Amino acid sequence: MKKKPLFFCEIMFLALGMLSVSAQTTLWSEDFTYPDGTTQGSGIPPKWTIDISGATITPPDDWFEIKNNQMEGRDVDGVVEWSSEMIDISGYSSVTISIHLTEIGDLESTDYIRLYYIINSGSETIFNTHGDNTDDFTSRTANQTGLSGNTLQIVIRMRNNAAAEYHQFDNILVQGTLLTPEVDVQRPTGTSIIDHGTDNLGCQSVGTINLDYTIDNTLGSGPLLITTISGTNLNNVSLLSSTTPLPLQVASGTTNILNISFNVGPGPFRFNLSFGNNDSDENPYHLSISGTGTDSSPKISSIENQTIQEDEKTEWLVFTLSDSDTDPAYLAVSAGTDNQDLLPNSGISFQGSDATRSIRISPSKNRWGTGRVYLTASDGNNTSQINFKVTVLPVNDPPQFTANLDSVLIIQGQTYHIPVTGLEGCVEDNDTPISSLTWSIENNIHIQYTVKEDTLVITAPTDWLGTETIIIIVSDGEFDDTTTLVVNVEPGEVSSEQTAVKAGQIIPKTFSLNQNFPNPFNPKTTITYSLPEQTHVKLEIYNMQGQLMTILENGTRSAGVHTAQWDASHVPTGIYLYKISTPQFTSMRKCMLVK
Repeated sequence: MKKKPLFFCEIMFLALGMLSVSAQTTLWSEDFTYPDGTTQGSGIPPKWTIDISGATITPPDDWFEIKNNQMEGRDVDGVVEWSSEMIDISGYSSVTISIHLTEIGDLESTDYIRLYYIINSGSETIFNTHGDNTDDFTSRTANQTGLSGNTLQIVIRMRNNAAAEYHQFDNILVQGTLLTPEVDVQRPTGTSIIDHGTDNLGCQSVGTINLDYTIDNTLGSGPLLITTISGTNLNNVSLLSSTTPLPLQVASGTTNILNISFNVGPGPFRFNLSFGNNDSDENPYHLSISGTGTDSSPKISSIENQTIQEDEKTEWLVFTLSDSDTDPAYLAVSAGTDNQDLLPNSGISFQGSDATRSIRISPSKNRWGTGRVYLTASDGNNTSQINFKVTVLPVNDPPQFTANLDSVLIIQGQTYHIPVTGLEGCVEDNDTPISSLTWSIENNIHIQYTVKEDTLVITAPTDWLGTETIIIIVSDGEFDDTTTLVVNVEPGEVSSEQTAVKAGQIIPKTFSLNQNFPNPFNPKTTITYSLPEQTHVKLEIYNMQGQLMTILENGTRSAGVHTAQWDASHVPTGIYLYKISTPQFTSMRKCMLVK
């Protein structure tokens, strides 16, 4: 069969249409160059498909298929449908569709060929030019203009019901105007940096630099995509990255912010920065970045000198941190002292983790004097330091009995002399020499006492027998302490000579190791220890590295209070440890030699 000839006006319309779209880009076309009988377009998925489920087609007299390189429907007795694949029209504007239509035969008003488009999988819309064609129309071109979106689908439906009725369509053409982005990089917003231009950042703090670039597409007709950033010729620069997720889309007529991050060290830095994008004229977009990395030191506010009493702590002393290029939360603080015996590093505590922090100093127990605390702040590269003085004033510590006394036996009418040295091993006083303490007795109803030349003299009456618990008092003039001594008075022959009670005859009830005296010392000091029973004793001196310096005692000792002297003439100034070891008891104390 032959196609009907085109009217002159239709030929002119097609010619004008071709001229109007000559500047457009063809996005999709179909001229139906397939063998006769084809019912599906090429490709996977197919370029187009048909649906004849709404019609009654009886081959070979009826069909809806390719005939003579065009799509043709004859006597379909119902409605048949032709559908294109999804056509990608993203990045284009003013999308147009043109389809050539013909009909043959004597069609009625119920016969038609209708053309629809679907944008972005939405609803069907009929073409605005010759979209609905009923009855006889011979030949024409259906058109749709002004479309945009991401996807387009074309749907054509026809209906005819007689052997001599034909609908045909051919030469489907989809065209669009390419949307062209126009990239412009700005920093700050409104200040353009031309392609291959420079961006001098001046002085920047050492570490991480974050830059916000405005990506401008106000002059573009299509969406702009920044797909990559990259750096070359990195000088004193590392860890270049985009903190903005890529690709970054910038709609036409708008701007968006792209943040990049990189690290610089001290001194000049430079690198070339490239923005990969879809602007064919300026892809990639190049900038030359330069500047100088500077690193400032942290600052610490001052702390006033402190004066406290012995065995007290300072208050929490508040200080503030600042750094022009480092968040104070990332600054590290530490402290040390120049007098470890008085102000050990272990007695330094910190509070806080931001700009405002505090420090507290806890001096050693029973120590007084002056030391200086050095407080340091660091940003990882630079440090700063302040110092302040801590004065610990002495206070009078009371004497203390460190061992309980056992009982003594006195013959009726007998007088016993107890040398004070026999009691010294049972008493400690941190700031008063034992020889300067005074002694007295209370609760003595029957027992009489006097103190003569550092000797405590107790006398049992001649007319009384029994047991009496007396209270022995030691005093430094301000404070005192007490212990008890059980005195048993028994009958017996009274000697004309007085019996001296030696130090070893005062039997402590517990093991103890007393603080050496004097302390600090130079070069000799005395160490006193108490044994409630006879045992093997080892008394050793160590330095702070754990090295054995000397052994003062190593043998069996009787129950009682014992002393040992260490002559440290041969060792340097420092803190030392003295340790007592018995099968039943171990103890260790510190002493300080100052030459």
